Amino acid sequence: MRLGALIQDVTTPDRVFYTQDTKPFVAGGFVWAGWDYLGEPYPYAADDDAPRSSYSGIIDLAGFKKERFYLYQSRWQSDLPAAHIVPHWNWPERVGLVTPVHVFTWDDIIYEPGEVKVIVYKNGKRWSSDTVVTTGKAVALQLSADRNTITADGEDLTFITAEVIDSKGNVVPTANNAIQFDVSSLGVIVATDNGFPGDLTKFPSTKRNAFNGLDLAIVRSEPGKAGRIKVSATSDLNGTEIVVTAKTEWGS
Repeated sequence: MRLGALIQDVTTPDRVFYTQDTKPFVAGGFVWAGWDYLGEPYPYAADDDAPRSSYSGIIDLAGFKKERFYLYQSRWQSDLPAAHIVPHWNWPERVGLVTPVHVFTWDDIIYEPGEVKVIVYKNGKRWSSDTVVTTGKAVALQLSADRNTITADGEDLTFITAEVIDSKGNVVPTANNAIQFDVSSLGVIVATDNGFPGDLTKFPSTKRNAFNGLDLAIVRSEPGKAGRIKVSATSDLNGTEIVVTAKTEWGS
């Protein structure tokens, strides 16, 4: 018997939170799943090709935070100032139409390009805020690394995030440009991902479309090869690169 079946097979976070707050005998909750995983793509495989992974994670397969991440963060870290607007403000097809805006509460407003800002007050004082803006067209790629220095042992990894940005540096949330990743001889690209369960591109592929304006390349060091690892990303927009340093265990 699955744990969820003890109460209800599937339920929503708001119902779980309400039950926890109003029923003293409820010890806690169970989330399935914290992170997307390969297989079990229900319920989104009915008409199209079956996705490769689940959709239910708080974090997607590439390690990018989904919108529900911020819901659980605000619940589990109640002392952390939090505000998050879902999901973006790029709706050219909805200009002049009533459009729902969710801030883990919601409101309906007339859409027009610009800025949506939410300000959270706690005990009468400003506590947190969040802003989403309508971005411009995608014009460039931007790279960042979770680790700028790794060990040259053939096992250590760095995760390179590619962002599709507009002229002001905003990530374009609707961008899905194809991105080609390349690396110098001191490193190797072991996998790419974008977090979209319906993308069936093989993980070892060095070319992958962005999803929600994001893409990921995982780079591994080569054993005994210290130096500068150059990771580049190219698309129909431009080319850019980032440098990660590989050092041997004895520091060279």
